[in-house]
This record gives sequence, C-alpha cells and structure tokens, in this order.
Amino acid sequence: MALEPRTDWDGLTLAFLRDPFDKAATHGEWEERAARYASAALGRAVAVDEIAAAGGALDEEIPLPDRWPAPAGERLPTRHPVGGKAGEIRCGAVAPAKAEGVVEDIVAGLDDPRRRFLALWRLLPERLDAAFGDWASRLPADPRAPDHSALDRAGAAAGLWAARRGASGGACLSFALGPVQSFIAAARSVRDLWTGSAILSWLTFRAMLPILDRLGPTAFVYPALRGNPLIDLWLRRDAGLGDRVPMPDAATRRSPSLPNRFLTIVPDDAAGELAQACRVAARGAWTDLATRARERLAPVLDELSADWDRLWPAQIDAFLDAGATVAPYDSLDDEALARWIGGGAFGDVWPDAAKVRALADAAPDGGGGAAGRWQARMEYSARVAEANRAARRAPASSGLDGEGKSPPKCALFGSWEQMGPAAFDSARRFWDSASARLRVKGVRLRSGERLCAVALAKRFAGPAALARELALRPEDLRFPDTATVAAANWLADAGIDPDEVRREDESWSGRWLHDPDDGEEPAKPRTQARIAEARKAHGSPPSYLAILVMDGDDLGGWLRGDRAPPLKDVLHRGAVEELRRLGGPRADAALTARRPVGPELQAAIGAALGRFAASDAPRIVRAHRGTVIYSGGDDLLALLPAAGAVACAGALRAAWSGDGPDAGMGAATLSAGIAYVHHMEDLRLALDAAREAEKRAKAGGRNILHLHFARRSGEHSGAALPWPLAGWFAELAELFARGASDRWAYRLRAE
Repeated sequence: MALEPRTDWDGLTLAFLRDPFDKAATHGEWEERAARYASAALGRAVAVDEIAAAGGALDEEIPLPDRWPAPAGERLPTRHPVGGKAGEIRCGAVAPAKAEGVVEDIVAGLDDPRRRFLALWRLLPERLDAAFGDWASRLPADPRAPDHSALDRAGAAAGLWAARRGASGGACLSFALGPVQSFIAAARSVRDLWTGSAILSWLTFRAMLPILDRLGPTAFVYPALRGNPLIDLWLRRDAGLGDRVPMPDAATRRSPSLPNRFLTIVPDDAAGELAQACRVAARGAWTDLATRARERLAPVLDELSADWDRLWPAQIDAFLDAGATVAPYDSLDDEALARWIGGGAFGDVWPDAAKVRALADAAPDGGGGAAGRWQARMEYSARVAEANRAARRAPASSGLDGEGKSPPKCALFGSWEQMGPAAFDSARRFWDSASARLRVKGVRLRSGERLCAVALAKRFAGPAALARELALRPEDLRFPDTATVAAANWLADAGIDPDEVRREDESWSGRWLHDPDDGEEPAKPRTQARIAEARKAHGSPPSYLAILVMDGDDLGGWLRGDRAPPLKDVLHRGAVEELRRLGGPRADAALTARRPVGPELQAAIGAALGRFAASDAPRIVRAHRGTVIYSGGDDLLALLPAAGAVACAGALRAAWSGDGPDAGMGAATLSAGIAYVHHMEDLRLALDAAREAEKRAKAGGRNILHLHFARRSGEHSGAALPWPLAGWFAELAELFARGASDRWAYRLRAE
C-alpha cells in the first residue's frame, strides 16, 4: 500500500535541532546556537522565534528549577539511563562555527528536505564525534537531569512533533510478527536456524517501511534504528543517501538484529491507515519471498510432478500472523488512563509520578505537570497490544488433492502437509528425486526430507531473496555445520580453514573430522590427509558445541519505571539542593520517588539496546568463533565451541551491564542458559535444552548463567553459575584441558 508522505520535513528538522547537542556544555544563549545549526541544515536563515516554536512536543518532563548548573571546567556529570550510575564526560569547548560546518557538510548537495533530515538523523552523532571527540554525541540534554543525551532527546522530540500533527494529536501503533520460536526452531541445520531469524527480522523491517517513508525513523519508540544494518541499507539504496551512509560489513548485514515487533507514535488521523499498511507490507513481503523461492525450485520440481505446488498458495497465505494495534495517545487524559489501568485516580495508580508532579509547585517555571504520563500511556498501549496478540488465528489444513487424498505432514512443520503427490509411493519417488537433484547456490534438501511450502520457502530464502536484500554474496550465506562449530578452535589451531577447503573442493562437512566418509559425500584425499595430520598433532577434534540463549531481566519493568532509581539519584546535586530549598517536605517526598520514564529516557535505553544488538553482541560472538543466529536487543541466540562458551557469555554480560557509567545497559541484568550438546543431536532438541537452561536461570533468581550438559550417553545434568564466577569457570576448564587432574571435581560432585 503506497502512502503519500505528508510530513513537513523541514519542520521535523527544526524539531530535531531545537535543543542543540551542546546545550549542556554552554551556559545560556543556547537558542542562538540552535538557530545557527538549523540555518546550516536548511540553507536559510532561521530565527530564534522559529526554533522556539518547534518545541513543546515533550510535555512529560520532570519539574526542575530554572537555574542551570554551570559546567565545571571540562567535566560534565552524567547518570546512566538505566539505574542512574554516576559518571562524567570530559569534554572540550564547542566552537559554533565548527559545529555549523559539520551540519553543512552532512546536508551538502541535498536539496530534498526529506533526505536532509534523514542524513542529519543518521550521520550527526558520528560526525560530531569525529570533529570534537567521542564525547560530543554523549553530551547530556539537560545538566540538571543528565541521564540521557541531547541526541536522545532530539530524536524523541522530533518523533512526537511529527505524530502530533494529527487532527487530535498522536496515537500509539504497535506491531508484532509471528510465529517466532516455532518458525526459527523448525531447523535441521545452522543455516536453517539463521534463515528463520533473518526472515523474521527482514519482514519486520518491511512492515516498518510505510512509517519510515511517511514519518521517518524518529517515529519509532522501539526498537532504536540508528546504526541498524537494515536501516543503513535502506538509507543507501531507497532513501537516496547512497555512499553518504557507511556500508555495514557483510558480517553485520548477516546478523539479524531487529526484533519481531515495534512501537511507534503516529498522527491519530493516519493511525488506522498506517496500521493496515504495515500488515499489508509484511504479508506482501512474505508472499514475495515465498514466490521467489518457488521460482527457484520450479525448474526441477515441475519435471517431477506437474502439480507439486498445488497447496503452496494456501499454506503461504495462512502462515504469517502480522498484527498491528492502535491505541490512543493524546486523547487519553490522566483520569482515563488511571481508569483503564487501575480504576482509581492517577496518583493511586502511579503514586511516584504524582509525587514528582508536586515539584511543579516548587519549580513553577520548570513545567512537569504531566510527568509520568508517558509511562502510563506506554503501559496502556502494551496492554491493548497484548490483548490483541492473545487472539491469534490457527493455521488450517491445506486440504486434499484431486483424488481426495491428504498428503503426509511436513518433516519440520508438523501442522502442514508436504508438497508433491499425496500417494505414499508417488511421494517417496518425488522426494527421493528432489533431494538428489535440487541445489540452489549450495542449499539443498537432505535425504528423506519432505517439506511443506513454509519449510521450502524458509530453506531456500537465502539464495532466492535474502542474499539480494542484504547485499550478500553466495559465499556470505555459508554457515558452519554443528560439527564445524564444535571444532572451530581445533580447526584454527590446526590451520584448517573450511572456507579454503570449499574453494578447493567445493564442499565441506564437519563430520569428516570424525569420519572422512561421513556426510553427503566423502572428503577428497588431500582433505582427508590434512585432517589426519591435524589429528596426530592436536588429538581428536571436539564433538560437543554450546548453544547460548540470553535474555534481559525485566526490561519491561525498567521501561515502565517500576525499577527506576529515586529521582534524587539521577539529578545534578545542585538541582536537588535547589528543589529542597524551594519545596521543603514535598520536595523530599518527590526526590525519593522513582524517576518517571519519559520519551527521551526511553530513547536512551532503546539506543543502548540497539548498540548491543547490532554491534556489541555480534562482534563478541565472532571473537569467540561463534555464529549469531539472532540478536534482537534484549535476547540473543548463538552457537559456539564448547570450550569458549562461558567466556563468551561473560564477555556479553560485561558488554550488556557495562563497566563504565555510559556503557551497556547499566543496572539492568541478564540471564542466560548454555546447553552443551553433541554435534549429532537434533537441533530442535538442542534448542529446547538451551531455552530450558535459560528458563532455569530466570527461575533461579535471574542474573545468573545456567549450564546444561546433554551427554551423548544419555546422562543430563545442570548447574547454576553466578556471573562473578564465569571467569573462574573458564580458567578451570582451561586448566583441565591442559591436563590438570579433575578427580577432585568428581569427588566434590559425589559429596
């Protein structure tokens, strides 16, 4: 569905630049700087009054004294957006003329207002850091409440400014795609696992396009989009920015890093239209992907059965659940929100927010009469969306063939019928021939597999569609099998590169490490010789791999404000003292209440999640020779060599929680499960074991790592490992690998 864009992109740029990035580093007169930067962006003179008129979108702010603390030399106090840990930024002076030059350089040659805004949104943080230092993009928006950056605030303000152009203001639009876990877990190979995740990530992105095209990326509350590889590809190829936006490397483009859901604020008079457009976009993208896969299969399968795909359209059409929900934003006042959520007055349902609002009497010029309303609106929207997701359609049987026979069920999706003939003997001949002949850029059917339309579309989506959509080469879509994952460290020590073997022999199987004749075809003599030499030098290759599942603890609680720190712990000391002087006991009550979550703070939390998903997590997993299956923000699935799995989990947890006040997710914790499984184990059972381990970590108090050992002999055992002991565990495992006696460990276990 094509929607005509009606956004005032120059107005959106003014809203984005209204509070300049260096506001906290100056003392007064920041409006003049904002006008200078906006003039550079729009290529015309912008008056201070015009800048002031672009404000007002953020009306849920904390009431604060009008007196701003002066910068202490080159040091600015900060607070982490999650938990309020204290820190500081060592910054230098910002010359306005130099900052103007940065803005002018970003928009140079861009006459279209939409492209100017998109370029500024995407490039301003990194260009500022390059010009002034890596502190420029992290300068707080407000030195009185320094727990979010000026650029976090700019994005939130721009998004709400555009949404409130509606007839009655904005509306919340929630979107969710499903099924998720069952679609990913229906896999026989690592490639299958990745493909399921990549499809869902790409379909979610395609569902975003109607909103991106009409309102831009600042409309999205969750997830944060800056730096996501799918968004960067869109900016380069479809939004007209080309090489101005850096091309993400192949490994980054290959890591699925968008979750299967998003939340936006849109104009209320366009909300229904946009919601339908998101549904249509997702379903259309799924149908297109499946069609491209079928076109790649048809040359072979048409020869085997004229109507092999008669059930294809019905299965593809019935599979995807793309749900979009619209909830009021501006049209719900405090009384209505409280009535819908808790049935009492606003202060009864959100007592901490009510206490913070009382600060308005002490700081009458600081605004804040609506503090806490954002998190109330988000809670209401989440409940509406959850109620909508609870009513999902169930897939129906595809039906009978022309002779009234129903084909057998799919080997991967048991609720769907397989393609091809329905009669048993005819179906066997069809699939035997298909598995022998069907090859698409290295993707094939395994012997004995009989798949439905959904499974076939998933299996062949990589070469048929995702390679082009993600700008990947066929070799970029090669994935190690489980035996290769298990032996990754051993292979590196032995100097055997599976990609090099593929270039020489055009095939590779990790099973050759254990039996040269295993796999679909035997290893070539020279590969057998290299493996034999490596076994003599390095011993037998490992047979076990690790499946790592991680999930953030109670992210909803942080975003709702349930776990926010006391207000006094996030404000500048001078602001706290001034409020106590002005407000007395009422101020004391407000300062001990939890800090309300507003749109700018949620933007800061979302940005931290986005960095972890798109950058930190894939980088850390690759450094430990692992393979990312998905990294969606607060959840991650990866396959790793067994020996380094705990060390990798520890590194991921360190990046998540962060050692510094400006790193990671601060006080938010992370639970994880690792299942150690034999490379011959059924992937579906292995995934179940890993997810069960992660559930045990949650049930055991959260913020821990649970290990599950699934021995090939059939014996299973498990243990909880507190995060502080992860390093010790990794060191102990290394000592055992080097020959230290483990007899005492068995005695300890017996005790």
